[in-house]
Amino acid sequence: MKSVLIRLGLILAVMGAVLGFGSRNSWMASFSKPVDINAEPYPEDYYKVKAVDTQLDMIVDIFCEEEITEETETGAVLSRKYVYYYIVPVFTKDDVYYIGVKVDKADSKPYDKVADSTWAYMSYETDTLDEKVAFTGRIDEMDEELYEYFEDWFVETEFFENEADMKKHILPLLLVPQDLGGGKVNLFISVAMFVVGIVLLVLAFRSGKQTAPAGRPIITINGVNYPSSNFESVNKMVKKGETANAVKELQRVTGVAPEVAASVVSNWAQHWGN
Repeated sequence: MKSVLIRLGLILAVMGAVLGFGSRNSWMASFSKPVDINAEPYPEDYYKVKAVDTQLDMIVDIFCEEEITEETETGAVLSRKYVYYYIVPVFTKDDVYYIGVKVDKADSKPYDKVADSTWAYMSYETDTLDEKVAFTGRIDEMDEELYEYFEDWFVETEFFENEADMKKHILPLLLVPQDLGGGKVNLFISVAMFVVGIVLLVLAFRSGKQTAPAGRPIITINGVNYPSSNFESVNKMVKKGETANAVKELQRVTGVAPEVAASVVSNWAQHWGN
């Protein structure tokens, strides 16, 4: 029973810690005040923005497409989905920067419409931005591979006049759709798993201490078997170093000769069992 509690406690504690750490961006966003990045006053530092609730009315293009598959151990595909990464301009008081936004292919049509509207506006086909798409979620940092694709798009399209200008204005940040309330749920689940795991571990070790035998159930002295409970007082005296008192107490309980009692006490660990 103890080993089962220890294994279960370790599993829950580790899973809770991993889930909490792995979803930290999600729950941090849930506890942050959402920012409308498309309305004044604009953020001055997008690295400090955790949660976003806005209307995107400008999208430049798709810079990367990703296929995500779930497979069995034998390699059979269980599911497949596609993710698009778009480029979005964001503003500060004095400048414009470019970040990414992650969108499932199934949700991409409104983003494509905004991109078409943006290019029509940038090519002077229209003087208004006619499309918008609502976005609620968080801002993550891109991983190194995704940022390379992001950077490559700007290099290949010669969007900027020089590399220094490009490096200044593209940020390795990614808008990720999220139910901002869901992050709190993830945190509560991970904390609950961790706490339950720790409680199980504590119970297991306490249980181990409580069920550990206080000695052998039967103690044989001078050829006679006695219940170990008869010698609790002797054991306490031995532990305290009260050898003379332990010998007298043993004589009282068993009636053995003083020299026999002294021999038993001097080898008490062998008789008591610990």
